[in-house]
Amino acid sequence: MQDPTANPSEQDAEATALPAIPGLPRALTAPELRVLGCLLEKAATTPEQYPLTLNSLRLACNQKTARDPVVEYDERTVGIAARTLGELKFVKDVHPQDRGAVRFEHRFNTALDLRQPAVAVLAVLMLRGAQTSAEIRQNAHRLPEFETLGHLEDVLERLEGKRMIVKLGRSPGQREERFVHRLGGEELANAQAMRISSGAARPSPGTDALKQLGDVSEQMAALQQMVSQLREETVELRARIETLEAVLA
Repeated sequence: MQDPTANPSEQDAEATALPAIPGLPRALTAPELRVLGCLLEKAATTPEQYPLTLNSLRLACNQKTARDPVVEYDERTVGIAARTLGELKFVKDVHPQDRGAVRFEHRFNTALDLRQPAVAVLAVLMLRGAQTSAEIRQNAHRLPEFETLGHLEDVLERLEGKRMIVKLGRSPGQREERFVHRLGGEELANAQAMRISSGAARPSPGTDALKQLGDVSEQMAALQQMVSQLREETVELRARIETLEAVLA
C-alpha cells in the first residue's frame, strides 16, 4: 500500500498563483480544497463520526451527492492533501490513545480567524462550486442554518471584504448573481466563472421534492461512511483481542 503522506510534489505543481488573502500563504490545490471542505462539512453534520479517519475522509471526498465536481481520489491523494493542509495549520491529525487509526480535524476557523457562518459559506462553495445566495442558504442549512437572507448577505459581504470570495456578474439568461471562493487562486475562480457564463454549471434544484431527495442522498452517504468506520474499528478490535489472547496463552 502506498504511503498517504508521501512527497506532495505532484500537488505543489497544481497550485495556482498566490491569492491576496490574509492568512493564506498560497493557493490551495483541488484535492486540498475537497479535503478541507469535507472536514468543515462533517464536523457540523456528523459530529459523532468526527474527527475522520483517512478512509472516512476519502469517502467524504468521493461522495456522488452534494459535490461539484464529483471526484475519485485514492487514499494517497487524500493523505497528501491532509498532510500539506497540516503544514498550513488548517488541519491537525489526531492520534487516539488506544492506538487506533489516525484521524483528521480542521483548524481552519482558528487559522484564519473565521466564525462559523463564514466557515459554512466557504464549505458550501468548496464542495458545490459557484452558488447564488439562495443556494448557499439552502445548502448550508445544516452547517448551521442562516435564519434570514439578510444575515447571509452580511456574511457574504464580509468574506468579499477579506477577498475570500468574489461575486460573479449575471450572465445572459441568468436572474441571480453567483459567488465563488478564491482559496484556489484566480485560475480556479476564473474557471468557475467560465462554466457559469457557458451554461455548464449544475442547475439548482427547483422543487421541494428534489431538495428532499438531496437530503436523503446525503443521509445515505453519511450512513455508508458510518458503516465504513465501524468496520475499521472492528478490525482494530479483533487485532487487539488476538494480541491479548497471544499474551495470555
